[in-house]
Amino acid sequence: LEHLLEKQVKSSEFLERLKPYREGRRKPGENPALLKAVHRLVRRIDAVVNDLFRRYELLAREADQAFESMRGRYGALMKCRHGCSDCCHAVFGLFPIEAAYIQEGFKRFGRKERRLALIRAEKSARDLERDMGRLEVKKEDPVSPHDGLATKRVRCPLLGDEQACIAYPFRPITCRIYGIPTLIRKQIRACHKNLFRPGES
Repeated sequence: LEHLLEKQVKSSEFLERLKPYREGRRKPGENPALLKAVHRLVRRIDAVVNDLFRRYELLAREADQAFESMRGRYGALMKCRHGCSDCCHAVFGLFPIEAAYIQEGFKRFGRKERRLALIRAEKSARDLERDMGRLEVKKEDPVSPHDGLATKRVRCPLLGDEQACIAYPFRPITCRIYGIPTLIRKQIRACHKNLFRPGES
């Protein structure tokens, strides 16, 4: 996608053609050829984004399958259930494709649902900013703030009042595998509510 934009949108010729419209000296309707070029570009970008979403959905499906496989083998150790929102208060990052995919789902919500989610997002942002200000940064370990954030509890804005995710089909990979043991930077991590223990199972 970046290559496509670099090649077509950032070219000096294309920008030069857009200049009078960006400055308000001409209206887009006065140049049908330019409009067609923009529409072609938008269609190509849409095609690239749709392909990225399709490939991401394959990866998300693999994550779901890994979770279900683990639950099938160790169901007695897993306490994941509808209504448990412990993982919805964990702090972790998103890849750009995940953020874009969530945004795609967010656009399908009703107006009231979007408004409530945005109100929760503002509060979560304030809570996160407060927690980040309290973190101790170690010069010898620039990653330490991220480790510190992993211990904080901030409500996800997409967690509804009934303790269920309002964007469940669009949730990121971390949410899909949160309950099962994972290996991250040579450390085994698992939800504390589940019964997995080092050296067991």
